[in-house]
Amino acid sequence: DPVKSIWVLVHVDDMLMLGPAAEVDALFTIFQSKMKLRETGRLYAAGDSGSFLNKRITRTSGGYSLIGNVWLIDEIARRAGVEQSRYVPTPAVRYPVRQVLDSAPLDNDRRRQYRTDVGVLMHIAHDRPDIQWATKEAARSMQSPTELDAWKVRRICRYLAHHRKLTMMYEVKEAVKTLETTVDSDWGGCAATRRSSCGGVMLLHGAVLLTWARTQGAVALSSMEAEYRGLTVGAQESLLVKHLASELGLELAVILRCDSSAAQAAAQRRGVLHVKHMALRLLFMKELVEQGLVQLQRVSSQDNLADWLTKAVSPPIFTRCLSLHKTIHRPSSSEE
Repeated sequence: DPVKSIWVLVHVDDMLMLGPAAEVDALFTIFQSKMKLRETGRLYAAGDSGSFLNKRITRTSGGYSLIGNVWLIDEIARRAGVEQSRYVPTPAVRYPVRQVLDSAPLDNDRRRQYRTDVGVLMHIAHDRPDIQWATKEAARSMQSPTELDAWKVRRICRYLAHHRKLTMMYEVKEAVKTLETTVDSDWGGCAATRRSSCGGVMLLHGAVLLTWARTQGAVALSSMEAEYRGLTVGAQESLLVKHLASELGLELAVILRCDSSAAQAAAQRRGVLHVKHMALRLLFMKELVEQGLVQLQRVSSQDNLADWLTKAVSPPIFTRCLSLHKTIHRPSSSEE
């Protein structure tokens, strides 16, 4: 019976149940008779809150809000000794190429601590799009971290110490029909390997459903190729969510946005143009566009939601990117 259906999400020893209140209460009672359970909250009315995987979820008048694991942020800030450190407005900055290449490797003890800290940051970054690119860059050096890598991690910790909370709102006021994904790329941004980074933001009725920051697997020979690879990743992620929603009985149209006219044109024209090394990716995207599975739109660089997920940006650009996300609120350091 769809009216009485209950969704149960289990992650190791954490459980989340979604459905009509009476049905959820009945199922919880049955589970309690079979195993020992500790209730962390019921979200029946606006203002109710609970925790799942140490994330604070609160019922609002129009949906839900989520705050990540603040305890973990406090713990890594304490371990790094940055609780009273000087304020930094962004989690990452650009470093000169020579400084990147000449940085000395860490000793064994500091290498182990580095890997531990980056593992914690990777967990925190799931709910913090503002540190995803910086954390991704730190994770790339897990095998052989250097003094500069350790300084990068320390800066992320300093940023988190002053911005402990970031609230993500999930509110839907009408039937959801469209999945909107915006992608961006930074061509040859890695000073050591010249590999490009790509990032993306997926919105479901304005609410941020998914964000990512990734290093591309091969060196792009042009900015168009880097942007096109990012476009392909966005299409793959969007189709995954589209098919998942279809299994849940929700049909979504996919809109894919980027700020590269060249990449968008390459996806809409027939043939493989003059970039044979990209033939498979080109034909994959063309097929999606021709079948109507993906609709391409151009967005200006100033309005690109994914800009901060591809590189270290200046404080004004970082603030602008944050303001573009209407359903994300990061209190200022003084407000916390």
